[in-house]
Amino acid sequence: MALNKIDINNIATISRIEITEEEIGIFEKELNKVIKIIEKVQGVQIDGIEPLVNPISIIDTFKNHLREDLNPQTCSQEFMEKIIHNSPKFENNLFVVPKIIE
Repeated sequence: MALNKIDINNIATISRIEITEEEIGIFEKELNKVIKIIEKVQGVQIDGIEPLVNPISIIDTFKNHLREDLNPQTCSQEFMEKIIHNSPKFENNLFVVPKIIE
C-alpha cells in the first residue's frame, strides 16, 4: 500500500495541518518509507515463538520479590535507628525533604 499526493493532502486536511506542495512530496516519500518498514515487520513469521516479556509476568515477578510493607509502629528500635541514620534529615519523627512546589 503506497500513499499518493491525494492521500497526503487528505491526511493533512483531517489533521488540520497546512502543508505546501513541496512538503506534500517530502511527506509522501517519508510516509511510504514508514509503511514499507511496517509491511516488513508484519511479514515476519512469529508462529511458535514465545513472547519474551509481557506486563502480567513483570507484575507477578515483582510481587514475588518485594517484601511486605512494615508499619513503623511495629518496627524494632534498631531498624528505625538504621533508617534515621541513613536519612539526610529527620525531625519530629518525619523525613525532611527539599520543597519542590512553591
